[in-house]
Amino acid sequence: GVGGEGRRGDVARGRAPGVGDENVQTAQGLLGRCHYAGRGVPLDFDKAAYWRARAAAKEDAIAQFSLARLYSNGQGVPRNQAKASELYRLAANQGHAAAQVNLGVIQELGNGAPQNSESAAKWYTKAAQQGLGVAQLNLGRMHASGRGVKQDHSLAAKWYAAAAKQGLGRAQFLLGASLYLGEGVPQDFVKAYKWMNLAAAQGIEAALDHRQTITDKLTAQ
Repeated sequence: GVGGEGRRGDVARGRAPGVGDENVQTAQGLLGRCHYAGRGVPLDFDKAAYWRARAAAKEDAIAQFSLARLYSNGQGVPRNQAKASELYRLAANQGHAAAQVNLGVIQELGNGAPQNSESAAKWYTKAAQQGLGVAQLNLGRMHASGRGVKQDHSLAAKWYAAAAKQGLGRAQFLLGASLYLGEGVPQDFVKAYKWMNLAAAQGIEAALDHRQTITDKLTAQ
């Protein structure tokens, strides 16, 4: 922002006082979000894309991420997964966690960028370490299968647990399965039931059958 001393300095140097580039950048990004959501202005994907592009060009990571989503969905711009991937990478390199996980998905699936499991795992790791639940879930899957990383069921369970505690139903199911099988964690039917029950409550259909199986095991003990 512009403080008192800054304003006097601008006047003394013959410049009109005003907002800095970072404020213009923020305003452009905000205007893009308003047009995207129709908040205070008409809903207009074309204008949302225009203003987000202006902010993205100034290295605004949030705008880069948001513009990437527009390209991915074909909203206000032609659908272009390669362009979306490029923008996600720009934001991911600035530490934007959601961009990191979306770039990881693109690279894992090879949709918009060459398929690269190792690079996908790297981006999932960066986002997971920032606490993003879906990244933790995806990283857990990769450790369980050994795709892009060394297979390690204990690390898989660790990341499933981190995501499960954030309420992700799929992670709760996979953690429950790990506990039931004793895969990467000590076998524990009581804890397995707890997580399967939570997953079932979120509509994970496979959790219903597994919960019954665990119930039968507990009853037989």
